[in-house]
Amino acid sequence: MKAIYINDIDQRPYLVEKEEGRTTLSFLQDLVEGLIESVSLTSKTDLWVNEEGLFRSDFTLNTFASLLAGKGYNLVGPAVMTGVTSDGGTVDIDQMFVEMTTDTYGDKTYTVEEVLTIRHDQVDQLRAQGELV
Repeated sequence: MKAIYINDIDQRPYLVEKEEGRTTLSFLQDLVEGLIESVSLTSKTDLWVNEEGLFRSDFTLNTFASLLAGKGYNLVGPAVMTGVTSDGGTVDIDQMFVEMTTDTYGDKTYTVEEVLTIRHDQVDQLRAQGELV
């Protein structure tokens, strides 16, 4: 399954692919670093966030994801965009979003571990600068 990971630190989308053998639930939970909560963007697109994100000191406002969610949302922490079926199943993100991401940021597809390493390195850097507790 392909999804778009939206990093709350650099506000950048990353194309991420679920590895063979990993469940969708563990894929989403690993990407948002905890329990998941869904925000419906359209009838074909969901946005997943950490349901306890407001309590995490290492999570920051995800402006990109908040703008996508609209409706007065102020989402914190990493977010993940996926496709959704009419019966609520989670599937690949629409190809249009894949193309928008790869056209702007290159065609690299990341693993869960790669995007989490990027984010954690950025968090460590902000902590060292005194910008995060």
